[in-house]
Amino acid sequence: MIQSFKTAEKISKLVDKKYIEILKPMLSVGDLVLLDVCEVDGSRAVGIVTNIYDDRINYVDKDGRKNWINIKWVLKIYCSEEITKKFKTQAVKNFEETLENAIINSK
Repeated sequence: MIQSFKTAEKISKLVDKKYIEILKPMLSVGDLVLLDVCEVDGSRAVGIVTNIYDDRINYVDKDGRKNWINIKWVLKIYCSEEITKKFKTQAVKNFEETLENAIINSK
């Protein structure tokens, strides 16, 4: 049983590596991506790619916060400019509100 677990783990790592190898060249800074991360409401997280590293990306989430995630958790790259523009507008708005609240609460 331990041997089959080790084999399954090796296969999983190989699949992840191949997925990253295929997906990484498709990613660009500014892309809107769907991530395999659950939000509080059960929906998937969405973010705008801000940087691409070896096997991970930095992104800005819907609240305007920067974060990073392994490329293997990218589920979809959105190509629609309309969807991207709407998301960016919402992220900027949320970031500005968060900043305003932080300034008000610091007084």
